[in-house]
Amino acid sequence: MELNLITSHGKIKLTYQPIQNIFDVMRLNEIPWTSVTCFGRISKLDQELHLVNNITNNLSEFEDKYCELNLFLHRNINPTFFQKLDFDVSDLKGNDFPASYFFYQKITDKEISKPLLKYLTAEDCRNIVATNVHEVLRRYLTKDNNKIVLGVSGGGDSNAMLYAISTFEDFKIEIIPVIVTGLNEWDRGLSRASQLCAKYNLKLNIVTKEECCRILGFKDNNISHLERFEKFFPGDDFEVFSVHMIYKCLEHVAKTTKSNYFAIGANMDDKLSEVMYCVQNGLKFFEMPARKLGDITLLYPLWKCPKITVDGCFPKLALENYEDRYPSYAPGRGLYYWLSYSILSQNPGFASKLLDMASMYSYISSEELSFDESLNMLVSGSIDPDVKNKIIKMMSL
Repeated sequence: MELNLITSHGKIKLTYQPIQNIFDVMRLNEIPWTSVTCFGRISKLDQELHLVNNITNNLSEFEDKYCELNLFLHRNINPTFFQKLDFDVSDLKGNDFPASYFFYQKITDKEISKPLLKYLTAEDCRNIVATNVHEVLRRYLTKDNNKIVLGVSGGGDSNAMLYAISTFEDFKIEIIPVIVTGLNEWDRGLSRASQLCAKYNLKLNIVTKEECCRILGFKDNNISHLERFEKFFPGDDFEVFSVHMIYKCLEHVAKTTKSNYFAIGANMDDKLSEVMYCVQNGLKFFEMPARKLGDITLLYPLWKCPKITVDGCFPKLALENYEDRYPSYAPGRGLYYWLSYSILSQNPGFASKLLDMASMYSYISSEELSFDESLNMLVSGSIDPDVKNKIIKMMSL
């Protein structure tokens, strides 16, 4: 039995194993399942095609009935332009070892190039990240307004960001690296963050658990951050609230050091997932790569740097960070990240343009943030009264 993809540009024969189903073959050949409809032909002499929709049945079940199955592409486009099944590979020089990789492909309304898988050394990754970070620094900082509080965790993002900022030479920047401790995952990154700061002759400022509790307004220092959260929000994703805790601590350090800026290592994957969240929930985009939070501006220097490139800067440190992570159980958050990975994998250039568009519109009309005194935090929109009461009780514990 033949299995074919039928397009306006010709027939493409697909290979398969009898134990596979049509859905398996579509995934292996990068054919979106919404883009085709399957019809079967019983014999070569048979002119009639029969609709086949049981795509999860093993193909062996069709072999006795059909001589061919044809997947008809719904549109008259050429799918081979966008499938990463045939691509060129860049050569590394000498004995260079690849730390990461990335697909490049030029696609415009009039032309398209063959995909190129480019291997990147650690130095390549650091240069790419530095170029993108320096662009943000030039856009927002000046030689007279050059102090920035930098959130570091010992993970790949903050390590790469610290490196990139330290290599900025347009004017001197006063870097104030800060790590927040008091949670096992945060504490495990302390040694990595300390080593990196020492490498750049920077003093690492440590916000202890006690200081964090005081900044957030928590009363009992003996309760762990995770235990406090799960007491009121069992089964919910603590990571979302933990980011708020880090923001508050960094904002506090920025105010005490009279800095107008603080920065975190949110990368391109993070910002794309935020855009997906806004679209899914009918929200305006949040400002990026610089977001005003009262008198302080939050910067996202890595907003145009894919995670796979960022972690290529210091692969060993990134690996240690992977191994230290706790699981996230928020399905919505997972969906936004998975959509982001899909876009970045299929067409990285489009992902960059999507962020450019979101950034442009965010400065025309962004999602408004207002300060809620009872919660001591900036909020977007209205909060369910029950959720708000839980947060107030949690904060007062």
